[in-house]
Amino acid sequence: MTRSKYIFVSKQARRLSGIILTIGCIITILLLIRVLLVEYNMYTCGECRLYRFTRHIAGIPITDSTVKTECHLWYLSQYGNNHNHIWVRAPITQFRDIYGEGKSSITYINGESLWAFSSEKQLNYLRSTKEPIRTIRFRKIRRLYNLTLQGDEKSARKVLDKIKDEYYSSHVAE
Repeated sequence: MTRSKYIFVSKQARRLSGIILTIGCIITILLLIRVLLVEYNMYTCGECRLYRFTRHIAGIPITDSTVKTECHLWYLSQYGNNHNHIWVRAPITQFRDIYGEGKSSITYINGESLWAFSSEKQLNYLRSTKEPIRTIRFRKIRRLYNLTLQGDEKSARKVLDKIKDEYYSSHVAE
C-alpha cells in the first residue's frame, strides 16, 4: 500500500511541476512578446519613386509591401515598368514594440541626399519639362541616387543642390 501511495504522489508531483512549467513558459513568452522589437525600414526606388516598407522581428522579415506614389504612377505612364527598382533606404530605422509603440530609432547618413528631394518634387521637376531636357534631368536624378547608394554624401549634396536650384528657379518662374 505504501508503494502505490508513493507512486500516486509522484504522479501528482509530476502533474504539478508540468503545470508550473507551462505557466512559467506562458509568462516568459508574454514577457518576451512585450519586449520584442519590430524593425521598420522604408525604401524608395531612385528611378520611379515607388515606396517600399519592410518589417523584421529578430532579423526575420514579416512584411514587405510597396506603396505607389504619384511620381511612380506618372513614371509608369511615361516609361512603363521595364526597369529594375533601385532601392535606396531611408536615413532612419524605427524600432517599435509589437503594439506599434515607438521605442527608438537610428538615423543613418547614407540615403539622406536622395530623401531630401521628395517624390513630389521629383515628379514636378521631371514633369515640367520636355525632351531632351527631361532626359538630362533624369541623368541628374540617377547620379544623385547612385552617389547616395555609394555613400558619397559630399558629391550627392552638390548634385542635390544643383537639382534644387533648377527646381526652385523653374517653379518661381512659372
